[in-house]
Amino acid sequence: MIALIVSLSVIGGIFLIFAIVLACPVIVDVQFQDSFLVKIKVLGIPITVFPQKEKPQTEVKKVKKEKKKKTEEEKEKTGKFSKIKGILKSEGLSGLLDFFKELAGVAAGTGKKLFSHLIIYQLSVDIAVSNEDAAKTAIQYGQACGVVYPAMSMVTTVAKCKQSHVCVIADFDNKKMKADFRLKAGMRPFFVLTAGISGLIEFIKVYRRHTAVPSKTTV
Repeated sequence: MIALIVSLSVIGGIFLIFAIVLACPVIVDVQFQDSFLVKIKVLGIPITVFPQKEKPQTEVKKVKKEKKKKTEEEKEKTGKFSKIKGILKSEGLSGLLDFFKELAGVAAGTGKKLFSHLIIYQLSVDIAVSNEDAAKTAIQYGQACGVVYPAMSMVTTVAKCKQSHVCVIADFDNKKMKADFRLKAGMRPFFVLTAGISGLIEFIKVYRRHTAVPSKTTV
């Protein structure tokens, strides 16, 4: 009897911890100033996702890592993860605009249901487009406006946004582009789990519809 009570207490404790983890929001903090910085906070613990600090390695390990890196790049050249990783590694206006395009694409497409549970605590975009040539500045300004405003509008429409600020200007006086971007948002893992389960159920339904053997009709 005591063993049963202990077992039930342990199982109950595990379920309680699991419920707390699912209920606590995961905070994602994406920042851009010349390059990307991505952090997440889980149960109050901050974790830097990108860029990752490289540990000191021996020459043999370096060679092995370079070979592994080349192999992974070849395998994932057209993969989604590789594309996102490439965007985060990119710098300047083009890298930031690519990120906005991807973010808006996810919010409007496959991740729309998930984004509806996303709470944006802070969304701030300040971009001053500038180039040595005034004509190029005007062209790049138009391109930036054509990407930034629709993308941010899509994200703030789908998600719950508490604070947002978006400003894109053409700076003809300076010769260097300035960009300051921050997106701080949170979501409870519970919604990610339920969205994944509902997606799996829908996939099974579609699979069954397409693989079902048509019933024979009697004449």
